[in-house]
Amino acid sequence: MSDTPDVHNNWKVEAVEDEPAVTATPSRVCTGYSFGEGDVPTRCVDCQTRLRDGAYVEAYAYQPEDETQWDLPRLYCRGCAPIELTPTQGVTELLIRGRLGTTTYKHHHTTTLGYVELLAYSPPGSGTPP
Repeated sequence: MSDTPDVHNNWKVEAVEDEPAVTATPSRVCTGYSFGEGDVPTRCVDCQTRLRDGAYVEAYAYQPEDETQWDLPRLYCRGCAPIELTPTQGVTELLIRGRLGTTTYKHHHTTTLGYVELLAYSPPGSGTPP
């Protein structure tokens, strides 16, 4: 594998703690993100509307500078979605739009995010301290 960015696929491989790590675009990182298993309803954090399979949604995603995992703690219906980010220093933050789907593996169903596009981005060096 190459250790340089591929301009067509927007990823590269680096070593992190003696293991390979992939650098990817926000859309690639968030595609497939799982929101819960089975019959647990996925709801808008503001109005509590149930967000069903196939719904277009917007989400807030973040990754602290010292972490490797991304978290998507807030999912919105399109009517409640924020228009912009309020940046937090030391945290990479995203507003993304996507479509909910269901991923099934061995009779387990999980709500996942697909068709992700980036709406807003805040790098870790901007914003106010947490």
